[in-house]
Amino acid sequence: MTALQAEDHKDLPDGVSVPLMRLLDYGLWFAELICLFWLILAGCKYFAMRHSTVETYAEAHNAVIRSLVAAVLANASMTIAIEVLQAR
Repeated sequence: MTALQAEDHKDLPDGVSVPLMRLLDYGLWFAELICLFWLILAGCKYFAMRHSTVETYAEAHNAVIRSLVAAVLANASMTIAIEVLQAR
């Protein structure tokens, strides 16, 4: 048995790679849309807490930070996946 070398890999056929790339693009847009929705929701929660004396701002700050970090991670992971699929 021989070990697989980096040059031994085969490229995906166009019938597979094109729809897969389109699916990854749609997945990235969907993830970014969810992150944008979560950011807007966190902004509304932050605004509502501004007028409340009972709760602290920590939960609203965490929600904003989580949505921004999730958007960055989604963008980076999809970019890496697309580059791996396009590597020839």
